[in-house]
Amino acid sequence: MVRPGKAWRKATMSSNSDTGSGGRGLRSDRLSVLARGLLGHCPQCGQGRLLRRYLKVNPNCSHCGEGFAHLNADDMPPWLTILIVGHLLAPEVWYVQRNFDLPVWVEQVLWVSLALILTLTLLPRSKGFVLALLWVLQRDAKEKAVLAGQPPVVPSPDESILDQVSDARVEKPSAP
Repeated sequence: MVRPGKAWRKATMSSNSDTGSGGRGLRSDRLSVLARGLLGHCPQCGQGRLLRRYLKVNPNCSHCGEGFAHLNADDMPPWLTILIVGHLLAPEVWYVQRNFDLPVWVEQVLWVSLALILTLTLLPRSKGFVLALLWVLQRDAKEKAVLAGQPPVVPSPDESILDQVSDARVEKPSAP
């Protein structure tokens, strides 16, 4: 099987700085964007930082200028982190309980410290992943709107990104 060279991969995976939609329609493009977010890099260019400090979102990419201020991850990153940490630790706790007779204080120190280390390590990565996912959903919604001949969806601070990109919108009741 012939594998494409780095130049071909770079040309298809890099994004167009004008539209932010290079490699349009490629599943691998979406996966690379999510991988960039997981690593804490800008979903568009992969060069700038997505987060500053520990969990603070950069308003713009320092390399390409893509804006991130409108992306709101809410509770998804902690939820995802708890899900992953729980699934990683539960089998280990079960195995140790069944096969070893450790003192209670040793188990408490072991499991609490492991859970804390895993949580603090995974939380910024899961936040980057969720922000990249929101960015991909917004980009895809913009492309879909342009192809349909409609103006692209512009994020507003009052609405969530997920509300804007969902196909089935629920009418909000008006105030009396």
